[in-house]
Amino acid sequence: YGEPAKMLNNLAACNSGESEKNIYAEHINFNKETQIVTMDHIFLSESYETFMPLMACVRGIEKFITPGKNNFALIYYYWWGSEIAIALEFDANGSRITANPKAENLTIADAFFDEHGEALAEELYNKQGFI
Repeated sequence: YGEPAKMLNNLAACNSGESEKNIYAEHINFNKETQIVTMDHIFLSESYETFMPLMACVRGIEKFITPGKNNFALIYYYWWGSEIAIALEFDANGSRITANPKAENLTIADAFFDEHGEALAEELYNKQGFI
């Protein structure tokens, strides 16, 4: 998919609401004390071509990840429905792309969206004017 830094730079406009093709919200936090980065990310697209380069780039961080819960990415077919298109999961052995994510990852994602779904939808609408 090309050079990761260039790809991420090209995607930077998505978060400012300047792209008509992407709707995007993210929250990235870095704890200086523990040296842990946490991220939640909503990226809406109708095309594998749009999100696969991003998944490939995220997969490239596997050697920097401390194994633990919440080390995964899920791509849903629509919003956060019940069907998963693809998942990226990290563990002590590295990472894997799968169509069948671990049940505990689905439970974590469902709980996250149950708690934060409305606020994320509102954030996306406020940035873009539509969802």
